[in-house]
Amino acid sequence: MSGCIGAGKISTIKYNGAGQFPSLTGIDLHGQEREIPKSFSGELNIVAVAFQRQQQKDVDTWIPKIDTLIEGSDALKFYEIPVIYEVNMANRMFINNGMRAGIEDDKARSRTITVYTSREDFIKFMSMEEDDIYILLLNKDGEILWRHKGAYDADAFKDLNDVIKDIQR
Repeated sequence: MSGCIGAGKISTIKYNGAGQFPSLTGIDLHGQEREIPKSFSGELNIVAVAFQRQQQKDVDTWIPKIDTLIEGSDALKFYEIPVIYEVNMANRMFINNGMRAGIEDDKARSRTITVYTSREDFIKFMSMEEDDIYILLLNKDGEILWRHKGAYDADAFKDLNDVIKDIQR
């Protein structure tokens, strides 16, 4: 079982107020427990939130463009956050290791942080719908500076890029 990671834990959600990303605990695909958004290392952090396995294809539409934005920047980072229902330890291990097996890139494993929590509460706190992905821009304090619902859209990407440039001036 070399290379396998643990189950992680079921996270409680700490609501941080309107316009803020809630505090959660997740596990990255190296098996490290991560506090979200506290562990995000950028001054600005782009976060892709997905709720269902088939939504990864929509997240993947954003990744090449986001990679061009973050390339060579210490101030801008990217994270993928799958938000999954509370399931038992065996199922969490199965899901985590299935995702790990499907992602061989070390950088992608580090930036993918799976959260097991009350998905209904998360969706309510974030005013989201589970049928779509969300791309968020957060500052280092977890404040949501920009958000988009859905797969890659050239206008939305331009808007994100413009917001980042305005902030970094």
